[in-house]
Amino acid sequence: MAVSKKAATRNIQTIKIQGHINSFKYQDNDLGTIAITIPRSEIYDTFTENELFHNCLYFLFGNNGSKEVAYVGQAKKRNSNESVLNRIREHDKKEEESYNEKWSNVVIVTNKNDVCN
Repeated sequence: MAVSKKAATRNIQTIKIQGHINSFKYQDNDLGTIAITIPRSEIYDTFTENELFHNCLYFLFGNNGSKEVAYVGQAKKRNSNESVLNRIREHDKKEEESYNEKWSNVVIVTNKNDVCN
């Protein structure tokens, strides 16, 4: 089966999130998928990206010794219109969680139209 050049190519943009040294937004204009990467050290900063208020999946990435580890979570809109960052901050504060000291970065995946539910 032949794949057209357009179908084989994705238009992914990398956008530096203004005011944040190591946070980026990756946007696929063809499908509307958005991924936002934020280091743990910046999760308490203020972000203005609308996508952080969408339903989403998120991944906490880190290390357990020499082994890479990941935690997968889902954040839905809450009644108080809080963002996924509030859920990530809950993970940061829960010292009893087995992976608390292991993760160093979060990747948040959503859609520009908030259809990731």
